[in-house]
Amino acid sequence: MKAREKYSQERHARFLANETKKPPEEQMQFRDVGHTTSRPISVSTQVALSRVIRFWQKFCTDTPGRGDVEAISYFEPDGPNPSIDMIRKFAHYVATGQSYGRGDVSLTRRTVLGHVSMLFTVFKREGKPFDRHFQEQVNIWVMHELTEELGLNKNVAVSKPIARQADVTIIIQQLFSPLGLRQVLSMRVILHICIFINLMIDTCGRIHEITATERYPDQYLRWKDVKLYVFNKDGERSLSAVIRVSGQKGWKDSPERYQEFFFNLLPSELWAEDTLRLLLFEAIIDGHIPGMYIHAESAIYNIFDAKETT
Repeated sequence: MKAREKYSQERHARFLANETKKPPEEQMQFRDVGHTTSRPISVSTQVALSRVIRFWQKFCTDTPGRGDVEAISYFEPDGPNPSIDMIRKFAHYVATGQSYGRGDVSLTRRTVLGHVSMLFTVFKREGKPFDRHFQEQVNIWVMHELTEELGLNKNVAVSKPIARQADVTIIIQQLFSPLGLRQVLSMRVILHICIFINLMIDTCGRIHEITATERYPDQYLRWKDVKLYVFNKDGERSLSAVIRVSGQKGWKDSPERYQEFFFNLLPSELWAEDTLRLLLFEAIIDGHIPGMYIHAESAIYNIFDAKETT
């Protein structure tokens, strides 16, 4: 007992000593830690929560008798709590695509449920959680009544596999394997496919952002969008390039908007994944570099051997 009391007194003394070193506003008795707190969330979740808040604000402003002030008041601790009728109307508003500017195009049932779930998460993080019965009533209404009314797509969306770095390397290696080379009549096809795959990775783009489609037949990269730079440092020359890409997601009808991507030469052993090196061979083959021309098959075999060329 004496040892326990001794340790207890020592802990108490250390606590008092630590407290006296702090400014008054940081001492335990004066601190206010009664505020609502939430778990840290990822950046992607923050973006999703911000998006559903914008949808809620637009829903309120498009609803007669409401506005931005009332929309924000629902997220305040002392603000009003939305009724089940209001939450269902929000789901209907999102499902009809008005918040996306899609006109009469409806979303899938799964997407609508996702937005409603995110809205409940926002309220929960603001210290205003809804009970389980309330949320179930909204979800069941969306899954059955709203789905039947608007004809929402009930199919589960097909998952989109992601190609990792190792996957891309394997695919490109197989293109230049004996079996891969036997499948085409021209080596130019292999070169174009390899450039295409690398550009997809380097520009973080989707297929129709760098190729023509039926809706956007003029959507493709042009040589005038490529700027090549040669740098001379202490007698050693290096090559770099800047590629301007327009028509990306959300910019299809805004040709004046673009993004620039920067490229440098990679080590020769990585030739097959070196976009700039492959573009240089393509430019030489097609005569875009004055005074230089080589045959397509020769170009492929040169880079396949991974030899440095001048």
